[in-house]
Amino acid sequence: MARGGHVHSLISAALLIALVLSLFALTKSESLFGWSPPADIPLWLSIVILLVVYSAVETPVSHLRRLCYAAASGNRLTAGLSDGILSFILILLCGGLAYQFIPEFREGLQALPDMIRTLIDRLETL
Repeated sequence: MARGGHVHSLISAALLIALVLSLFALTKSESLFGWSPPADIPLWLSIVILLVVYSAVETPVSHLRRLCYAAASGNRLTAGLSDGILSFILILLCGGLAYQFIPEFREGLQALPDMIRTLIDRLETL
């Protein structure tokens, strides 16, 4: 089996969890684990910057994971397909458990439509 792919899958999962926690921290308190962005940077821009940084870090890891699976299976087209499906199921399972047992997560998800509306309103006023 592709051990490198498994390691990269764990790194991707850890990066995704860090992203979700960072998004909740940033939207809830407008700070990122104790660090606040400068006052002249709006919240929506802080979120965009966070997503760009996540993408810049996670994309190479994702490509390495797919390359490991392609090398192990010899098939580039379907390499890592089961990993992607398993990751999706794992994300849904963790999200469901977090919704059930973590009140802050539940409150954050319930407040998400309002946050999106606020973000859209702020973008329209630019």
